[in-house]
Amino acid sequence: MPIVLCLFGVLCTAAVASPAKKVNSNQHLVSASQVGSTLLVNSPDDVCHAALCSGEDTSPYTAADMFKVVYDTWPWKQAYCKLENPDACLWKGCAADGNLTKGALDFLSRKGDAAYYIGEAAYCFQEHCSNTEFDLQTTTLSQAQQYCDKKFGGAWRRLTAGPDGYGWPGQTPGSGVWERAHANYHCDWAYCKIAFCDVPEYQAMFAFLEGASPAPF
Repeated sequence: MPIVLCLFGVLCTAAVASPAKKVNSNQHLVSASQVGSTLLVNSPDDVCHAALCSGEDTSPYTAADMFKVVYDTWPWKQAYCKLENPDACLWKGCAADGNLTKGALDFLSRKGDAAYYIGEAAYCFQEHCSNTEFDLQTTTLSQAQQYCDKKFGGAWRRLTAGPDGYGWPGQTPGSGVWERAHANYHCDWAYCKIAFCDVPEYQAMFAFLEGASPAPF
């Protein structure tokens, strides 16, 4: 059932029956109103992409790549750099530099649409907000892999690239296994923790989704 509410000073409508991702420590907590009023500056994702992908193969995924196993075929950085993806600063700050907070804030700073935040909040509560094992200061890529081995078994290690590198139905961005295969599962958790999981407005709307992530294929 659609929900009509006022966030960030504007009216917006969101259908929450099928939450999906796009197309945090309390000391970093931001409220829903802060998200809408302050996180509106475009991040320099082109600069992040250039720094992250310097020397990497940036040629797009081909039809021949669709059935190749991502984890076995490409190092995570190359797997990302072959994508047409606008969120380079998330990967750069979090996965490459190991700073979950910086990657998350850089990502959030370029997202200013109220309806977009509603979709992200639904994704966060479905996939990340019940995770109490990660920490903004200490969680590493290796620890995230171990967590996902427990949560998904070997599914993320068997994920194939799919069309344009964005996976197959049930294993696309937002599924969890796609994020883990591309080294940004803990990065998504970080921006969820910072901007959504501990915010009362979002808890009231989406807490019922916690732990509801379907098992991957």
